[in-house]
Amino acid sequence: MTPLMTTQDTTPAAGAGVVVSALPAWDASTPGGSWAPAVDSLTDEELTARIGQVEQQIRQARMEQLRLIAEADRRRLHAVQGTRSTQVWLKTLLNIDGQDATNRVRIATATAPPPNTGEDTAADATDSDAALPATGEALGEGVIGLEHARVISRCVSRLPEHTRHRAAEIERLLVENACRQCPRDLAKLADRIRYMIDADGAVADEQAQFESRELH
Repeated sequence: MTPLMTTQDTTPAAGAGVVVSALPAWDASTPGGSWAPAVDSLTDEELTARIGQVEQQIRQARMEQLRLIAEADRRRLHAVQGTRSTQVWLKTLLNIDGQDATNRVRIATATAPPPNTGEDTAADATDSDAALPATGEALGEGVIGLEHARVISRCVSRLPEHTRHRAAEIERLLVENACRQCPRDLAKLADRIRYMIDADGAVADEQAQFESRELH
């Protein structure tokens, strides 16, 4: 097996010193710009399949990272290392934008199972922005990406109070569609769902007000 090349990030910061793995030598372009024979020798069908396989592996690796982020948040690792939040700590650790870090932490905590304390933790499972077990399962299988999960998280976390009991149903619907829709189309569906729910809520409120007037 060709060894991985590594570089060391020595930027002084909380949690700095991340080892970044480079691509294997067989997957790097040659000085002349052409790809190594291992890639050139693939048939069109093999190349297509391999691109899909790598995408799935990337998504599964992302879910593993989310599990680690959720555990770091549970341990309040950011406080141990002198930063004010997990988001800020992760932003520094990975050298990513603040919004990206916030999204990752939100999705990580929403898809993480409750800690195994030996006690009844059913309440803990819904104590984050929104408990997203179906989203976590789909991420783990590599059938949806982080951007899909962000759309689902945003939609479910913004549901009106009178529809919170339907959160799991709506999450499952969005996950099913995320498996065949790009994040942009999924966001449009999420907006339509929230619009329909808001409209139902408005009708219900109007009916309640009418009944209240009738009683008086």
